[in-house]
This record gives sequence, C-alpha cells and structure tokens, in this order.
Amino acid sequence: MTVAPELLRDGAEVDVRPTTRADAPLLEGFYAALSPGSRALRFLCGGLDMRAAARSLVADDVVGLLATSGAHVLGHGVLIPSAPGIAEVAFAVADVDQHRGVATLLLEHLVDEAARSGLVTLTAEVDPTNHKMIEVFADVGLAESTRLRDGTLHVELDATLTPLARARIAARHAGAVSAARAASTGPGASRRDRR
Repeated sequence: MTVAPELLRDGAEVDVRPTTRADAPLLEGFYAALSPGSRALRFLCGGLDMRAAARSLVADDVVGLLATSGAHVLGHGVLIPSAPGIAEVAFAVADVDQHRGVATLLLEHLVDEAARSGLVTLTAEVDPTNHKMIEVFADVGLAESTRLRDGTLHVELDATLTPLARARIAARHAGAVSAARAASTGPGASRRDRR
C-alpha cells in the first residue's frame, strides 16, 4: 500500500499510509498526546510505557496505518495477528479529530489489508463505555458478534466486505465528496478554490 489521499466525513483531505519501524517515535508522541481517557480506551489500562507500546505497534508482523494531514497525525489503526486467519483490530484518534470519521476510514483500509493478508476474522476488545468505537464497528456494516466477557466487550467482525458494508463505504465516500465540494464553494472559500 502506498500513501493514499482520502476524504473525511467533513470533506477534509487526509493521507492514509502504512506505518514503518521508523514511525515508532511518531507513534510514541501521538499516543502520549492523547488524553488519559482516550489512551485508557485504546489500551484498556491507565499506565503504559509509551516507548515500548510504540515499538510493538511497528513490529514486522503488525499491519499499521496512519491518517495524517501534513505532519499532524489524526489517527492510527492496526491489525495484530492473534491466530491463523485472525487479527485484533484497534484504533486511536487524536482527541481534536474525533467524530470526523477517521476510525471509520482506517477500518475500511484495514479490512482491505486483512483481505490481502488472508485474514477472515477481526477481533477487538472494547471498553463497554467506548460508545464511539462500538458505533464505528456497527456503522461500517461488517457482520459482527459482540459479547461481554470479564467486563470487556469482545467483538468479532467478518473481515469480508458484505454488500451492506460496500454500500455504506460508498455512501460515506459520496458524503465526504459532497462536504469537500461544499467547503470549496462555501462563503469562506477563495475565488481560486471555486474554479
């Protein structure tokens, strides 16, 4: 996968690219900058060695993606193999960029990566209070099952894009294109932007 420009729900353009080992310091800074609440929802714990976590997220067997705008990291998504054909999927989105569709966009790309890697099931351990993450999984339209186990929601997603998932991805993209057009022709746009 190469760097791919994409549109968020609000029409803003971001780049989605794979992580490399060289991204460990960037990820360490990204995760350190998250609010304690966002960090706890991502890692399901409060205290964490950011340097060790960042290094583990760029290991050779991990598929990671970054959503960026210039030097700003909006979000990070990852597939961590857990068994043959199965990988854990996890996300974090910068506090200022939440509710813009970053995690949804990353999930769409990770499902493509899962298919290329021969994965059939994606799993996630989710804090039951993390309604945003639960909504992301439901909104994408992948077949899923969810059960509560030891105080954590265990989510299993079919890594195959269903017709419903394809339709929702197309609708999300169409909405993002409309938002981008509206932003480029709206009252704050320059004459040059309107051409």
